[in-house]
Amino acid sequence: MLWRISLDLGKLYQIQRRHEEAEFNFSTSRGIIEELAANIPDESLRGHFLSCATAQFPRPHPLSPRRVAKKAFGGLTERERAGVPCRWDACLADAGQARMLPDYREDGAERPPGSTPGSQGEFHKLSLSSRL
Repeated sequence: MLWRISLDLGKLYQIQRRHEEAEFNFSTSRGIIEELAANIPDESLRGHFLSCATAQFPRPHPLSPRRVAKKAFGGLTERERAGVPCRWDACLADAGQARMLPDYREDGAERPPGSTPGSQGEFHKLSLSSRL
């Protein structure tokens, strides 16, 4: 019964997109199933139990190439890794509030207007909440 509770908890976490907790509970449930199966002396009965129990696990979804890359780079998207500046001027223009927002270097210092990010991977940090 404990393996079913752990399995259901894993499914619940998966629905909530709490993937690490979901995988932990799926792993726990698999371990319990394997322990129970080891105590079944009849090989055909053991095989039947294993196939029925493991059929209840959700099928793993393969990660898209974009998600694999994001995971490999600590959660950074392709745009963030490339250091592409993000500009919110278009969004602000739609709201009738277009204005130039200052750019910030990685160390927090303000970049002079018109300068571009340096070769050390500097990127723009915008603090919209304090400017809107």
